[in-house]
Amino acid sequence: MKKNTIPKIIAAVCSVPVFAHAAGGGGPLLLLIDFYLFSVGQIWMVFVEFLYLVRLWPGRSRGEIFVWTLMSNLVSTLLAAFLIPFLWASFFAMLAAIPGVSGHETGRILMAAGTWIGEDGSFYSGLAMGASLLLFVLIYFVTVKVEYRLLRHYSEKITDMQDIRLRDVYVMNLFSYAGLIFLFVAGNAWK
Repeated sequence: MKKNTIPKIIAAVCSVPVFAHAAGGGGPLLLLIDFYLFSVGQIWMVFVEFLYLVRLWPGRSRGEIFVWTLMSNLVSTLLAAFLIPFLWASFFAMLAAIPGVSGHETGRILMAAGTWIGEDGSFYSGLAMGASLLLFVLIYFVTVKVEYRLLRHYSEKITDMQDIRLRDVYVMNLFSYAGLIFLFVAGNAWK
């Protein structure tokens, strides 16, 4: 390994959004595309999941359910929607920074795989779109697992409360993610 390889890799990781030629690789897709859509999307997700949990746990206080819905969404957003894209973009930035790859066509292909949907001027926008779709699906499954663990922990602490099933969290998130897809499509159609 060349003497200056390590500093290049460190610089690539520290400047992933700039290096990735994206509006900000390493953040939730909707936040990178449009802050308004991200904000409305978060409100939509909490609202839908709150309504689902109110039906699942009719004997519990709505305030208590709202707090747990908000907390589980906050944690899942931090772990799934922020951390996974950041790690994904960092991984591809490090690969693209390897000597002999950087500045060549292979490096540009790797950077496209690490970027998000957006007008980044990439010749490989289809690859960036495919990577974004793959990440969206991955983030959905990680979100379900994180929220399931948190809500299960909550429901186990309360003795008179029905346990939440993994199926419930999948269904709940299907509704909320369907709303996100609608917001994304509608938001881009109105631009």
